Amino acid sequence: MSNISVKTLTASILLLMFIGFAITAGYTFKIVQLSKHNLQLIESESIKQLNLYHEIENKYNTAEKIFLLSLLNNDSSGIPKIKRLLKEIIVLINNNLERSKLSKDDAQYLSLIQKHIQNQLNKVFGNATDIYSLHTDEQTFASINEVDKIINILTINKVKETSFNVEVLHNKINKAKVILVILYLMLFAFSIASFYITKEYLLDPLQEVADAINEFKKGKLQFRFKVIRNNEIGKLKRDINEMDPVNFLSQFSSR
Repeated sequence: MSNISVKTLTASILLLMFIGFAITAGYTFKIVQLSKHNLQLIESESIKQLNLYHEIENKYNTAEKIFLLSLLNNDSSGIPKIKRLLKEIIVLINNNLERSKLSKDDAQYLSLIQKHIQNQLNKVFGNATDIYSLHTDEQTFASINEVDKIINILTINKVKETSFNVEVLHNKINKAKVILVILYLMLFAFSIASFYITKEYLLDPLQEVADAINEFKKGKLQFRFKVIRNNEIGKLKRDINEMDPVNFLSQFSSR
């Protein structure tokens, strides 16, 4: 590096530091944006689906309780509400099945729930207006249990999927933290190295020149530099060595 220009050396150090800061800042920004996107995705998709399944579950459980109480108490007043709740569930499922981001398994499970509920509406309730006109048999209760089972499977699977996505995001963030720490350590090490290079090739040689001038001012005119570099500082030292010390000192003092 003895022949490297001081201007080139300084410009290279500044350029490399700028590139290092740009890479680190860019990577940090990318990780922040990616984390925000993944969190929004989990919130908008997984949490939204979980809320939907809980809503379906609550409506169906309510309809199921009313149905069982109606049979137990021979009470027909709850039949209209049961029909309304089941129809609301079908509407919810229809709206959800139209979403393109729905997984294949979820779509199949929701379609199966929809089929069971539609059959219950048609076969069990049909045009029934009182408890005595309901068509109930073993298949009716088997269908009710099947719907409960499917809703439970949907909810558990979505919880597992959400937990997995959160864990994946957490792992990505941890890996990104490690990479960021490495980048910042590299940048810190490069800054220290840049300081020592600047000190070695610029600050210390300039200090030597300043010390030499002080020696000249004290009358020690035989001082000579040991020139080991061919850059601007080396040229300056060589020029000073070749000058008449008395003439140099008189010119320097007159300024």
